[in-house]
Amino acid sequence: MRRSFAVLSLVLWGAGCGGHGDGYGDQNGDGDGYGYEDQQGYDVPEVADDSGLHTITSATPMVDSARLTDTHPGWRRPDCGTCHVPTHGGSRPQECAVCHGSNGAVNQPILHSTGDCAGCHTTAHPAVVPPFEGPGDCGACHRYQATPICPAVETFDAVVIGAGGGGLGAAAHLARQGMKVALVERHNKVGGYMTNFQRGDFRFEISLHAMGGFDPANPSTRTMFDHLGILDRLTPVKADAMYRTLYPDGETFETPDGLEAYRDRLIAKFPASAEGLGRLFTDVPQMVAVLDAYLAGSDTFNAYMATHPEDVGRFLEWAYGTLGDAVRSYVSDPKLFAILTQLSSYVGVQPDNLSALYFFMMWNSYHLGGFYNFVGGSQSISDALADEIQANGGRIFLGLGATAIGTKDGRATEVRTDGGPCLRATWFVSNANAPQTIDLVGRANLPADYVARVDAMVPGWPITVVYLGTDRDYTPQFAGVHEILVQDTWDTTAAFDSIRDCDPSTSILLISNTSVLDATAAPAGKNVISITGTIGDDCWDHWKSGDRGAFKDVKDLVANTFIQRASRILPGLADHVEIYEVAAPQTLQAFTLNPKGTIYGWHQTPDQSLLERLPQEVPGVSNLFLAGAWTFPGCGQSAVINSGVMAADKILRAAAAER
Repeated sequence: MRRSFAVLSLVLWGAGCGGHGDGYGDQNGDGDGYGYEDQQGYDVPEVADDSGLHTITSATPMVDSARLTDTHPGWRRPDCGTCHVPTHGGSRPQECAVCHGSNGAVNQPILHSTGDCAGCHTTAHPAVVPPFEGPGDCGACHRYQATPICPAVETFDAVVIGAGGGGLGAAAHLARQGMKVALVERHNKVGGYMTNFQRGDFRFEISLHAMGGFDPANPSTRTMFDHLGILDRLTPVKADAMYRTLYPDGETFETPDGLEAYRDRLIAKFPASAEGLGRLFTDVPQMVAVLDAYLAGSDTFNAYMATHPEDVGRFLEWAYGTLGDAVRSYVSDPKLFAILTQLSSYVGVQPDNLSALYFFMMWNSYHLGGFYNFVGGSQSISDALADEIQANGGRIFLGLGATAIGTKDGRATEVRTDGGPCLRATWFVSNANAPQTIDLVGRANLPADYVARVDAMVPGWPITVVYLGTDRDYTPQFAGVHEILVQDTWDTTAAFDSIRDCDPSTSILLISNTSVLDATAAPAGKNVISITGTIGDDCWDHWKSGDRGAFKDVKDLVANTFIQRASRILPGLADHVEIYEVAAPQTLQAFTLNPKGTIYGWHQTPDQSLLERLPQEVPGVSNLFLAGAWTFPGCGQSAVINSGVMAADKILRAAAAER
């Protein structure tokens, strides 16, 4: 059973690490319909207040300024929908508490039960439609008062922190194996970066570009989802091709997902490089078997090395070398180099800094397993995993953040929460980012060299995303692909270097039209389009986020630069915007707590990728394991779900050994 998860090279990367928030469009405007101009003179799209845009505020969610006080006209009323119709695409009233606080709801008494609320409070809030469902809905507003001791205690076999893909994968796998599981999540929905958000009639995909491993010949992700019990709840949709890239002077290249088709198209365009391309396309797929052998254990790997020494040597060379060096050992044409390394823009690392092995594992995932999306987007995966957890007796605590991981004698004992019960267990998984996990455990409770290692590691770059709901159908401009990349230079290294200049006019752009694959994302004749660009991590102060007005101006400057550049491909785009949202790096950080909002975990350099990623075991805390993008194998939706499954497998093996 566990063997199916060892074929990591085909299930590692589902989203190209793309992740753009969680309903995190930075709510952009002051109720004036955005009628002003930015510094370059581009008109910000005019959006009337009655157009279906549900949120007109510049406040960043989950900060004190968003919390309701007794000056609110609806203070201590639970029926938010009475006045706020609709709000944020139809959030239920209890979900409002995550960003806006409990609106004066009374605290639960210390030691009050967190179980069957409806058993005692049968007539609570009868006017609320749909009715509240305990205990999760009740706990969203009725919290425990702040106390230095546990206000109440619940006991489980395993507690998982964070309902991103890694946490969901771990909790689902443990629950299906009979463990009593608790999953605690500070947001009002599960998924982390694997979510959608709704604005009017438009449903925006946060992060999923595509997921590999669904082709019948290479069904690794399909097998994983089947093992987790969610396959029959999903509707995968295969793209005609992976993406189209627009290069200078009007040159384009459309990348097919099939390995042989990709090779043949490149050879037709670059016949002088046919020999090198032939060797490259022969060598890359061999990494599947090598990684399989590596993950199977030292005995299997040593035996494989004895029979396939060249493949293993290349595997190790690529594990500790850069993509640029690897590709140049096969081809020399600079345009061919740019095309072959274009996928590096999915992970935000220039080829001369990117781990070659990481890139080629992602390559294998798509070119051997297909390029798929899903009806309902990534939220359909997250919701299916959540349903599976609950169907197997697990509890999901939403709107409840972890504040500490208690330890004793080298073992974790409990997860303390913000206004909720202490959750005690024998086993723990943290899907929080690695620096946050260290703070939850407490630096003094971890080996100093481990803390120093984490402190020295470098997070990936942040991104900025512009979300647009258009009243025009742009699917003809995408012509069979749902992703178009814009790179204004053939020099890929220079394209990435420009990211550090904090200049939105030079960033590589990824323009995605989810409507091409999922007709349910927008009304007929309309589209949901996202434009993603990368801004360097040293550009944080450039956003001027300490000044509300200046922050808003910079967001609109960046957004309009992206829109104007995208308009070269999508004519009249600025004139057809019905919904307009911007997710700045600060937006992503506010919702995920990831440093500077990075979507990648650690920067995917050779010294921080795959074999050099943080291990899932946490030294000094024997029953705590990591899941998610910050640990092995790395970022990407398939990858983080798989990391959760692997963390769960480690727990199951350890639990069996202790019995």
